[in-house]
Amino acid sequence: MRKSALSGKRIVIAGSQKTQEMSMIMEKQGGLPRVRSLQGLTVVNENFKAEPLWKCAAEGADWVILTTGLGAERMVQSSEALGLQEPLLAALSQAQIATRGYKTTAFLKKYTNRISHHRLE
Repeated sequence: MRKSALSGKRIVIAGSQKTQEMSMIMEKQGGLPRVRSLQGLTVVNENFKAEPLWKCAAEGADWVILTTGLGAERMVQSSEALGLQEPLLAALSQAQIATRGYKTTAFLKKYTNRISHHRLE
């Protein structure tokens, strides 16, 4: 039996929509999804974001999927406010990045020398 490309990989889902569906797809492929929602439709307490940002900066991820430019921007802004921007960007530079949408891809262009990514269609 052929081993899936996602087998045993930790994959961070930073979005807040359809996370269960994305998690199920990743699990079927052998991946280990980690939901770290960093945005929503309401104002979020900044302290709520601290734990997932610290975890990502400390533990890293094999894959990170960014589905909105706004979410990606807020992730970096929040990490900067916590004094984690450099460690977070270092962790992201070690992960595979997948993006959906032109705004997210445009956001990542600011960091192209540090982060490589794959575009999802």
